[in-house]
Amino acid sequence: MEPGRRHPNTRFIEELTQQAPEADGTELVFLCRSGQRSIAAAIAATQAGYTSYNVLEGFEGEPDRYGERTVNGWKNRGLPTNLGNI
Repeated sequence: MEPGRRHPNTRFIEELTQQAPEADGTELVFLCRSGQRSIAAAIAATQAGYTSYNVLEGFEGEPDRYGERTVNGWKNRGLPTNLGNI
């Protein structure tokens, strides 16, 4: 892992199964800031039998040449960020 990065959750699938016990028919969407961490979660969940999707560009997307996250991502594309009371 890169310096400063956290280690993956070795109990991820166990904890996921506690939250979503039925893998068959359960669809999951994974999202992180840049899409890099969530892809690993989506792959692990898919391997555990879940239907999993990853938001490829993440919420804030990749940084521009100045380090600002303005290039792409869920937020920068103007996609909804608050669904209110569901």
